[in-house]
Amino acid sequence: MSSSRIGTINHLGLSVTEKARSFKFYHFLLVDLLGFKQGQDTPYFTAFLHPTGGAEIIISPARSNVEHDRYNPGYHHLALNVDSPEQVDQIHAKLVQFYAENQSELGAKAKILDQPALYPQYTDGYYAVFFADPDGMKLEIVYMPGGH
Repeated sequence: MSSSRIGTINHLGLSVTEKARSFKFYHFLLVDLLGFKQGQDTPYFTAFLHPTGGAEIIISPARSNVEHDRYNPGYHHLALNVDSPEQVDQIHAKLVQFYAENQSELGAKAKILDQPALYPQYTDGYYAVFFADPDGMKLEIVYMPGGH
């Protein structure tokens, strides 16, 4: 039996206000913490490749100066899986340190939004931390028993 790629996510493109600043953030998050590989890097985009061939995450310079608002139509947040609640805590600790060491470069929008916690309203055992990139786009590191 062959597996089908129909309907699987190929990539997620994120428009960012300052590509160099966002590159530093996403390289740390995706490559250093989550094991992605850096792919093609051009003035127009940088790709981060999932290590097992999953969806790519791409950052590109924004074409307008309108601030991102996750409650407007469009992107709300990106949740990335890990294998245990301990990994959520470890990544949280590394993010806190990264933000502290780089806050002047990353800006005030890059921060922890919600500390690691259980979110039983989502599903039993759902454990996550929520944080923001330099443009204020919301991200999540999540552990879900049984995967998703």
